[in-house]
Amino acid sequence: MMRTALRFSHARPVAVLLAVLFLAACGQSEAPGGDREARVLVIGIDGLRTDALQGADTPNIDRLIAEGAFDDRSQVDYVTVSGPGWSSMLTGVWCDKHGVRDNSFDGSNYDAYPHFYRHVRELRPDLVTVSYAHWAPINENILRNEADIVGLGSDEEVAQLTAKALRERDVHVVFADFDDVDHAGHSCCFSPLSANYRDAIELTDRYVGVIVDALKSRPRYAEENWLVLMATDHGGSGVSHGRDEPEHRNTWFLSSGAASAPLTPGSTRVTDLAVTAMIHLGIAIRPEWNLDGIAVGLKNAPAMTRRESRNSCEAQAP
Repeated sequence: MMRTALRFSHARPVAVLLAVLFLAACGQSEAPGGDREARVLVIGIDGLRTDALQGADTPNIDRLIAEGAFDDRSQVDYVTVSGPGWSSMLTGVWCDKHGVRDNSFDGSNYDAYPHFYRHVRELRPDLVTVSYAHWAPINENILRNEADIVGLGSDEEVAQLTAKALRERDVHVVFADFDDVDHAGHSCCFSPLSANYRDAIELTDRYVGVIVDALKSRPRYAEENWLVLMATDHGGSGVSHGRDEPEHRNTWFLSSGAASAPLTPGSTRVTDLAVTAMIHLGIAIRPEWNLDGIAVGLKNAPAMTRRESRNSCEAQAP
């Protein structure tokens, strides 16, 4: 059963007015080329190996690639489990900063390195944020009340609720998490040769199609500047993941839309997603945030310096 919550504050109009006045006064939240119609859709697929994605029948993801850019040699952290992987993707820093080394979330440091939605909320409180997830810890541990609309459910429910939000609400930043590909890998196996794994990938692609169709049906879609970002938290082999091995660490990154720019193979990291999303939204990255990622696959992105993972977190298989 999908659990959905709407989180709107009665003080929100006042906050929005104050934010607008503040931005007009100092102009510090607008990145170069900032666009008030810029919006972001992030789709995360848990445990999806690059070679299996490329070998499956995925017309909807293929269409996004054709309308954007794709890096088939991206990388995640040395700790190839979901807690660190999603944390790095959504905070923009590696595990030695966000502190998550496994799926217990012990030692997490989200107060210092929060989900990027917190930066959006603080600098652009006028933007409506959404997070629908199958894997509950994404919303319950990483997000921590930073979104306006949240929900947990199955992959099918996540697809339907995300599509509904895109069709019916004036949303600006939308995240959808799919988990069944990872479940199929653990069942058998994380491999492009596994029919079970391939079937799960192809079903997830159909869910992606439901979401993208809803996105493109928005009444003002032509006037809105949507950037679609997709990535995974880790790969895998056999029926597990968690090791510092190519099949576990080497992943993929997709940027799609009119604002996307070509990607050089091997040029992206999982920490780049949060930074890319914020830059597209017109939010300048502040030095005090101490982020590790950079903006990638994006036209007119500012020059930035990436900090690579230092293998400072000990890998631990699930």
